[in-house]
Amino acid sequence: MDLTPQAWTVALLAAWLVGASKAGLVSAVTLAVVLFASILPAREATGALLPVLIFADFIAVRMLRKSVRWQELLRIFPWTAAGVGLGVVVLYFSNDPQVQRLVGAIIVGTIL
Repeated sequence: MDLTPQAWTVALLAAWLVGASKAGLVSAVTLAVVLFASILPAREATGALLPVLIFADFIAVRMLRKSVRWQELLRIFPWTAAGVGLGVVVLYFSNDPQVQRLVGAIIVGTIL
C-alpha cells in the first residue's frame, strides 16, 4: 500500500488522537476512525487501527502501572478477546462496502 505524504500526515494525526483518547479525550477515537477511513479502504483502516488501539492500551497500562486495577482488567479480558475475535471473523467474511456501513452504524450508535 502506497500512501502519499498527506495520507501519512492524516494517519499520524489519527494515531495521536488515539493517544489523546486514552488520556481522557474520549470522543477523539471516533475522529481517528473517520480519519483512518478517509485514507484507507474500510477493511484496511480497521485492520490498521486495531493494533494502534492495542498498543495505546499497553502504553497506558505501562505508564499508569501503579494505579492499574489488574482484577478489573482480567475481568473484562475475556469479553475484549471475544470482541476482537468476532471482529476478525466479521472482517474476514465482509467486503469493503459492508465494513463501511458497519463502521458507520457503530459510529452513529455511539453518538446517539
